Amino acid sequence: MISAVLILNSTGDVLISKIYREDVKNEISSIFYDKIIKNERFLKNPFLTIGSTTFIHIREGDLYYVVISRHNADSSVILQFLLNLTKLINNLLNTNVTGKEEYNLKDVDIKNNFLLIYGLLNQLIDQGYVRNIGTESINMLLELLPVKDISEEDKISNDFNITKESYHLNIINKPETITENHELRINEFVKLKKHNDYSQVDIVGELLLLSKPNNSIDFEFQIPQDTNTLELLRLSSNCTIRSKTRDTLKILYVSENDIESVLNYKSNSSYRNLPVHIDGKYKQLSNDKFEITLLINSNIDINQFNIEMDVPNDTEILKCDNGMVTHADNILIWEKNLKKGKTSINIIIKSKSSVKLSSWISKEKKLRVFFDTINDTITKCSVISFNDDNACKVKSIYSFFDYDLTI
Repeated sequence: MISAVLILNSTGDVLISKIYREDVKNEISSIFYDKIIKNERFLKNPFLTIGSTTFIHIREGDLYYVVISRHNADSSVILQFLLNLTKLINNLLNTNVTGKEEYNLKDVDIKNNFLLIYGLLNQLIDQGYVRNIGTESINMLLELLPVKDISEEDKISNDFNITKESYHLNIINKPETITENHELRINEFVKLKKHNDYSQVDIVGELLLLSKPNNSIDFEFQIPQDTNTLELLRLSSNCTIRSKTRDTLKILYVSENDIESVLNYKSNSSYRNLPVHIDGKYKQLSNDKFEITLLINSNIDINQFNIEMDVPNDTEILKCDNGMVTHADNILIWEKNLKKGKTSINIIIKSKSSVKLSSWISKEKKLRVFFDTINDTITKCSVISFNDDNACKVKSIYSFFDYDLTI
């Protein structure tokens, strides 16, 4: 059984962390860095057991793909899983690199596609157990997620394509909690263009139904045409289209499981239409101190607004003049109930890491922003239930942002 999957770079920064069981803590990556990465020249075996914890890893260039287990796990199965995972990620992300047949992925490649990689892990591992899943199902997920930027030559039209698939759609973001009543939930994931070109953003959305099995739900999915361009809409095999217009779909859906993806879509929108804009910088103050300055401009009030920021391993927060800050490993999390308007943040941090601070600060930084809103989406897509008992309704919409912060 797998307890956690990590992807780290050669300096020990955690790029991907997926924990499946509570028997490991976030600090487990520091143990891997101290025991394996620092002493790699003495270690030739991909397996290392410390007490009751087993580390299985593969190195690809400057990246370490790690599985951690504290239970009786078949090492050969896990090693084969890691080989398949690295091959899949390399084949997929190398499509973004032209003219380089043997390009080794960098940490920035993992960061730029971390949503895709988390989606892959959701399909490959079920509650710590490796799934026996075919490449066809994986390819269906890969076709949906925004791996490559849309080129200017790509034709984008308001006359979007609607396809009804013969399979169940993959869930991109599975909710941690399930309500007793029926619930429709929209998840949206926003990817900003590279090179600071913020004129257009790519969006992937999904509509989830949280319900008891064998329930039929009538609803209308509304697609406004004035604020965004919908490229593709995929419907699950359990959907029956009752009627269709240019901007609405009336659908009957029959559930089979407690959580199901009813439909998913790809869209694009203007940067100015995003509800939150963020700008900022990292600045070195001394050999072991630096500050993060952010300016947030929000068009709405938001409860529990969270920002994840990159920091070196082993850091101490000296000052935060606004909001609440926590950190684990090389991630700093800032949280506050955000009011409409401008909010400035200044955080001063002391680094105890052996990594040279000036070299670390010069690298590209990425912000990950999470928040919930009620009955609002970036694309302005919405859903209305027509059940007589009104048991099925939109309770929350989870919006996910991925901001690039380059200094």
